[in-house]
Amino acid sequence: MNRAAIEQIIERGGSRHRTATQFVVDCLREAIATGALSEGEALVQDEIAAALGISRTPIREALRLLEAEGWIDFLPHRGAVVSTLSSDEIRQIFEIRFALESLALRQSVPLLVPADFDRLAGILRAMDGETDAGAWLALHREFHMGLYTHANDRLRRLIEEQHDAVERYLRIEFVAMNTADDDSAEHNAILNACRNGDIDAAIRLFEPHIVGGGADLAEALDRRRKGMAA
Repeated sequence: MNRAAIEQIIERGGSRHRTATQFVVDCLREAIATGALSEGEALVQDEIAAALGISRTPIREALRLLEAEGWIDFLPHRGAVVSTLSSDEIRQIFEIRFALESLALRQSVPLLVPADFDRLAGILRAMDGETDAGAWLALHREFHMGLYTHANDRLRRLIEEQHDAVERYLRIEFVAMNTADDDSAEHNAILNACRNGDIDAAIRLFEPHIVGGGADLAEALDRRRKGMAA
């Protein structure tokens, strides 16, 4: 375990005014997303406890929550390890995203007001030129979830889970794929369709943006792994 990286994550995390379990979940999720904990790496509870300065009870609870979210797996004779997501699973997650987020658009967009669209346009402007992967992805999620403000809570939670599932891969490939300009054009086209009340047009734009983006990410992951194996 990269203890120095974990300590930096704790420092960046700010206030500990969370439950102990949520504190562990947030730290481990960030460590996995940033690559401080790599695919297949064993998560030893004593090491985590020492790194975070916390007892083992909330760590056990946090690991179960992270397993349910798909961040870790429990393997026979090994215990908890950071999960490995296949390119096929990435494609499936983005197909699920398309289905869920298309429904969320239909529920939410008719209830958005001009101030909502102006705020979303501001988020897109902030994304332009942002070179930090973590900051860009936070804005990216804020934009998408902002479109779904008036979707039902359960649907929004399901969408958040899909974003969580691939966040670490998006971070890894953010610089290598260099698609920020294309993403900006697609996001602005989607926002304009929503502002005009043309939800069908927005959903037509969503399919290449989400499903196509997932396919590109899966292919990039395959290329990276082939390069690492060579």
